[in-house]
Amino acid sequence: MGHVAGPRDASAPSAEEIERVVTGFLAAVDAGDRALLGESFDPEATMYFPFDDTPDLVAGRAAILERFDRLFAAWQRRGVATPYVGFAPKQLQTRGAGPGHALATFTVGIEGAPGRRSVLLRRSAAGWKILHLHASNLRPRADGGG
Repeated sequence: MGHVAGPRDASAPSAEEIERVVTGFLAAVDAGDRALLGESFDPEATMYFPFDDTPDLVAGRAAILERFDRLFAAWQRRGVATPYVGFAPKQLQTRGAGPGHALATFTVGIEGAPGRRSVLLRRSAAGWKILHLHASNLRPRADGGG
């Protein structure tokens, strides 16, 4: 895990706080735990999913959870057991992003290719929550090059 130097204020989380939010979110996805997943997101959260069938911005915690429900159902239909993916964040970088906000970027392994994630967090009375998550997955190159 790394911390990128940047503006630091008293309302910014520590790198450890950000890591807890990120790993908690990934653990909830791996477990297919809708309740825990819901606790990760701010009610006003938005997300870009890395799926061809969901190209538009998904707005609101309820809509995000509904899209995750479809993902979990698809994995279950394919007979995938939990933990679904075994997500472990790599190259985690964190920094403050203004008063009461923080940014985390990291990669995760997705079927032999990197999945890139950018997460904007906001502090609320309920703690640090995901305000926006942008997810993209790279496909392995056909020629095996890097």
